[in-house]
Amino acid sequence: MQCLLIDQNALERQRIALLLNSLGLTCNEQESVSATQVFEPDVVFMDVTRADAAQDLIQQLQHGRGNAVAPKIICYADAPKVDDLAAFILAGATDVLVKPFDRELLRFKLEQAGLLGH
Repeated sequence: MQCLLIDQNALERQRIALLLNSLGLTCNEQESVSATQVFEPDVVFMDVTRADAAQDLIQQLQHGRGNAVAPKIICYADAPKVDDLAAFILAGATDVLVKPFDRELLRFKLEQAGLLGH
């Protein structure tokens, strides 16, 4: 499974990469979305601190592949507004997590999204 982790904060990117690795997922870690131009991930984990830019990016990821299957997108943020949570889901995100989250919550959400076996 091709996985992309997008987060401008290097420490947070490393923390989440370690959680994902502990669950058997190895992600290409990037600061920005430019990596989606290089390869087409099956799942994208992304920080959505900037809500307006995040919605545009989610839509780009969902519709930018032509006929190819869009990736599952799992967003996360420190304290997203309720309206933003709804907007991310409506834009095409699979789920939104509130930081900090731990391995067990991440595992549950990955299973719920069909990305990990039970």
